[in-house]
Amino acid sequence: MRKLNILVFTVFLIFNNVFAQSKHEKIKIKMKQLATLLGEWNVENEYTARDGSVRKEKGTYEVSWALDSTYFKWESRLTNTANGKKRQHISWITFDQDKDSYTQTYLYSKSAMQIIEHGHFDQPSLIYTTTTKLQLSDGVTELLRNEISLKDPNRLIYRSWAKFDEAAEVNNFTAVITRRN
Repeated sequence: MRKLNILVFTVFLIFNNVFAQSKHEKIKIKMKQLATLLGEWNVENEYTARDGSVRKEKGTYEVSWALDSTYFKWESRLTNTANGKKRQHISWITFDQDKDSYTQTYLYSKSAMQIIEHGHFDQPSLIYTTTTKLQLSDGVTELLRNEISLKDPNRLIYRSWAKFDEAAEVNNFTAVITRRN
């Protein structure tokens, strides 16, 4: 009986290890679809707030593999061109097999705010799209849609559209991202 238990346990460990490796391989395959994002980038962006005010920034993005090729770590360092204020954020991107979609989580400097988006990559158009729904502190609901065009591996275009409550969707963010290396 003891030998049978050891055999069953050994078979379980082997199956569990093979299953875990195959899940990891699928994540790596999906992440490779977004490999154009990897590298060091210069960025210029423009953000339009709900009140119509405009913020322009310049800075860098660094995107690298992380955690055994399960995630991309996207580090942003930006400077407001009008007042010189600096800000940073980190984004983690992975593929969630259970939801059959990418998950992108944003963490910001000087804030406990986290934003989690879900999305997909459209191979024919080479566009990575994410969406989320935010409940703002003033009670307004914001629907956010982001698209990053990966058509040119040395120059990415990142656009964001926001829809506040019943208002029409507006393009409120555009970034031109050019490869540094």
